[in-house]
Amino acid sequence: MGIDQKKVSINKLIYEVKQIYGSKFSENEINELYAFYQSELGKKVFQNSLVIKNEIQNATSNWAMNITHTIDTYLEDKKFKIPQPIGSQPPPPMRPKK
Repeated sequence: MGIDQKKVSINKLIYEVKQIYGSKFSENEINELYAFYQSELGKKVFQNSLVIKNEIQNATSNWAMNITHTIDTYLEDKKFKIPQPIGSQPPPPMRPKK
């Protein structure tokens, strides 16, 4: 007894992806996208898209950590104590150091 091929068919996924693209792009735009991704530049964009996405995520994360550090340093210089969260409870409000 095997898996029912109708239950694992990729056709439903293809239909849903078509609906998603169809809700965002006209048929002419989809044809233009297809032509673009068949071009050398389109192939290069596609081949590098995951790496670019990961590098952008890393750059964004590093930027956010640097901004957080800058803000924390500024608040500490102004004599505010940065509370550290404990468990799942939200941190208490910041209070001036005594």
